[in-house]
Amino acid sequence: MLYRTTDVLESAISLDNADSSPAVHDAIIVERLFNSSLVVIVSQKEPRVICIYHFKSKNMICVYKFIKSVLNVKLNRDRVVVCLEDSIHIYVLKDMKLLHTILDTPLNRLGLIDLSPAGSSLIAYPASAEAGSVHIFDCMNLSAVNTFTAHDGPLACLKFNADGTMIATASTKGTVIRVYSVPQGTRLFEFRRGMSRYVPTTYIPFSVLCVLHQHFRHFSSCKSL
Repeated sequence: MLYRTTDVLESAISLDNADSSPAVHDAIIVERLFNSSLVVIVSQKEPRVICIYHFKSKNMICVYKFIKSVLNVKLNRDRVVVCLEDSIHIYVLKDMKLLHTILDTPLNRLGLIDLSPAGSSLIAYPASAEAGSVHIFDCMNLSAVNTFTAHDGPLACLKFNADGTMIATASTKGTVIRVYSVPQGTRLFEFRRGMSRYVPTTYIPFSVLCVLHQHFRHFSSCKSL
């Protein structure tokens, strides 16, 4: 069964208190902190605003405004990362203090970015708008870690595994998914769909397709439009 994200959120918030969370009704981005009650919401009405909301206590914790539309938001237990088309903003989760801003990033209209769920809080984002290169940045030490070429064409998707030791990538061509070690950028696995036509890969969670290689056992899957 499929549900709209806004329907699920609204069911978790009592109707008599719905006015306290107006962003829920037209949410275009919803990011939850693991299985907690903390969510970050971006609405269609105000795409330049992020709302951090605790749906169990029905409290709007804080609201942040940006000069451009928010294209993606990622969070773990230490960091909140907000992606605009040409910049990335890194916050401390516990007090939402702005730690660092990465300015003049390659044009990223898709908002491609991922944050490792645990460990060193690495973020990955395209290092080029034309070539399929990946840039890794350490959100804890606020330093660049590595840049490597994953594909010939522009990136369409990237995703860390649960402990941030691998990253899966796909290009706009959509016929190949590759898995690289992090932070080294060494290619570990490659999956070919076996289709000649281009179908963009939009989602790669490490969860379904079992990958066996010597002593490694990991999981990945892909979803195409």
